[in-house]
Amino acid sequence: MKLTKTASGQNKLSISRKEWIRIGKKYQWLKKAQTENNSQFVISAQSINGVTKYYCKNATQGEKMIPSALSMAYLFADKEKAQQKMTALQQKYEGLKNWQVQAI
Repeated sequence: MKLTKTASGQNKLSISRKEWIRIGKKYQWLKKAQTENNSQFVISAQSINGVTKYYCKNATQGEKMIPSALSMAYLFADKEKAQQKMTALQQKYEGLKNWQVQAI
């Protein structure tokens, strides 16, 4: 990182890509941006007994919250669509708690 003066007398900050990435990782904003841009999202919730259930969509059984089924969970490409679906599911499955949209 270097601070230089331009011909007009203003200060200019020069930073390398490596330094920029290091700062981003240190303050965790780079990791969050990369996660949201490159990830798919799943919906999860916990039952009263603490078992995590995942939203699954199947041609034969339809839409269900299935326990411990991360490998079968429906993958959303868009986080906003996943959050909208989660809102609808919360009304249907009132007994579940700790609803989350998780990036995987």
